[in-house]
Amino acid sequence: MKFDFTRYQKIQSRSVTAENFNGEKGRGGMATEGMGKVPSGDLGQTFKISPCVCVAKQSSFTICDIHGSGEVNHIWMTCAPTGFDGFTIEFYYEGASFPSVSLPLGKLFAVGYDQKSIVNSLMVTVNPAGGMNLYWPIPFRKGLKILLKNTTDEDIVIYYQVDYQLKRIPLSTCYFHAFYTESLPLEVKKNHIVLKKIHGKGMYAGTFMTFKTDFNTWWGEGEFKFFIDGDDKFPTICGTGTEDYFGGAWNFEQPIGKYRYFSTAYQGLVDIIPEDSIYVSDQRFSMYRWHITDPVYFGKDLRVEVQAIGWETGLQHYRPLSPEITTVAFVYLKKVTDVTK
Repeated sequence: MKFDFTRYQKIQSRSVTAENFNGEKGRGGMATEGMGKVPSGDLGQTFKISPCVCVAKQSSFTICDIHGSGEVNHIWMTCAPTGFDGFTIEFYYEGASFPSVSLPLGKLFAVGYDQKSIVNSLMVTVNPAGGMNLYWPIPFRKGLKILLKNTTDEDIVIYYQVDYQLKRIPLSTCYFHAFYTESLPLEVKKNHIVLKKIHGKGMYAGTFMTFKTDFNTWWGEGEFKFFIDGDDKFPTICGTGTEDYFGGAWNFEQPIGKYRYFSTAYQGLVDIIPEDSIYVSDQRFSMYRWHITDPVYFGKDLRVEVQAIGWETGLQHYRPLSPEITTVAFVYLKKVTDVTK
């Protein structure tokens, strides 16, 4: 990613928060009502009167509804862990009636389960204690609406900030999409569909994956497969194993007998639950891989799958598994696309 602080550009910086719901110029911190009114006391206006909102159970809240041409370049959010899976976040581009992003809130930020993780990557950071940051560029030409849906039976407080720029977006620009899929559980000998076949032009930009084991064995021998531009039975890109795809090797085991966390610019293993066990059933993992320097380009269509393979006891034969898997496929597409179809 390139930054040029030496050249002035005609760009307007804006930010949407609970202190400035519409991101308007010169109108931040004007609230006289909000969840911070009581602690603000006699301090009054400009003293953090509206730092957050409470989203009622089984209801929706519009985080932002931006009009014009521009690009979101940072989103920060935090909430109680019940909101990581309890909130669904959706992006709508250019006035579309369908979402181009729709998934559990936490998984957009590489948070796989209902606990706070630490993620130190280029496109996503999650910092103590539950501060979730997104740095994927999110361009739009006519407008962008971000919607938050509380799918739980309790009210949840959300803090948020959406930083964006109003500027001209070239016609060659692709739109950010996030496709969410789950196999709960995966059928034995079937591949998990990371990305069902999509048509159009674009680039595959990254994967987030959670994996819950179903057998007392190593679980990560399954290969990632990218079927590009008409590939049918056999893919153009076929990896060598699950932990290999996520940048690790030899079962993530370092030292011997213990899984090892890591979080780097492009790859990471950020959840090991419970962390003091190895090769046991019902253990849970979260991993990410960002294709920042190695995007997968396609001109007609793309499909992505991953196998679930482990070892039989004795390490002589592969064992097909039936784990619980969820994935997020991050894709940039020329055309605004409905991710729910």
